[in-house]
Amino acid sequence: MKRIIKGIVLVALIASLLAWVKLARVPVAQAEARTDPLVVEVMCTGTLEARVKTTISPRIQEHLDEVLVDQGDAVQESQLLARLNDSDIRNGIGTVI
Repeated sequence: MKRIIKGIVLVALIASLLAWVKLARVPVAQAEARTDPLVVEVMCTGTLEARVKTTISPRIQEHLDEVLVDQGDAVQESQLLARLNDSDIRNGIGTVI
């Protein structure tokens, strides 16, 4: 019987010690709360669909000399997007489609 009481007391002491360690107060550093702009950047793969679909193609077949806009740029109606190398046409070699 004494052995059982000693075991119960030992378990109670261990439980009390664990509770005291677990619930002990932890010092906390203070910090001032403030608002800052939230900057979030998300990198992912996806598909982009235009609200109004259109086909962009040249009337002639030539090599590109210069691309004037980049992927993701906003463009306006009638804005020049690229320049074609028209040297063959100016020299009378190319054909108009």
